[in-house]
Amino acid sequence: MNERELNYLREYQKINVLGCPKCKGANLYCSCYTDYFNKLKVVKANVPFQFLDWTFEMFDSPDAVPTVKKVKKYVEDIDKNYKSGKGVYIYGSVGNGKTCFASVILRHVINKGYSGCFMTLDQCMALLREREEGTASIEERLSKESLSADFLVIDEMNTRYSQIPSPSVKATFEELIRSRTNRLLPLIVTSNIVPQGVEKNFGGKIKSLFDAFLENIKTEVEFDCRAKIRR
Repeated sequence: MNERELNYLREYQKINVLGCPKCKGANLYCSCYTDYFNKLKVVKANVPFQFLDWTFEMFDSPDAVPTVKKVKKYVEDIDKNYKSGKGVYIYGSVGNGKTCFASVILRHVINKGYSGCFMTLDQCMALLREREEGTASIEERLSKESLSADFLVIDEMNTRYSQIPSPSVKATFEELIRSRTNRLLPLIVTSNIVPQGVEKNFGGKIKSLFDAFLENIKTEVEFDCRAKIRR
């Protein structure tokens, strides 16, 4: 964790644990500690800092209602979805809430007791490249954070994938996707590519796995989540 995240957790603990009206931080079995430890897990899962406290209620645009309804339904059925390995493919234009929704989903599954990891496609590719070069610690980290997490978010899976020059890195990425689906470990993928363009940009193998295990959800939020945070 970086210093900003540590300061965030210290402030959260000060307000919500030490300031708990029920126990003032004196009872480890109080719900305030449960909430704090869940927040700690969310931070460790690499959820983007700006979305650590994002909730469904913050999608207050009328255009967000259909997407919020679908994502809420996925979260409400999370135990069933985990058992079947069902994930989601969230797609839409830049700034339409894809990363926000993925972050909210991961927060909910962690609060339900599941493990999770948030990675951008670039972060995932960097780990795979280092793995290809034989860095054992990276391989161990990849296995722990990606292959073994109950829910894995791959954010910003876009046209840059087709520009990756190494066929072996792409093959390893395909194996990562296949390994998770074989083990019924759900994927949460965000992209600005419509489902019909998945095969062209990511290949037939990934398209087949996405069709079998991911529900398509289009974001139609007509405001920039990042701009809203800045305000």
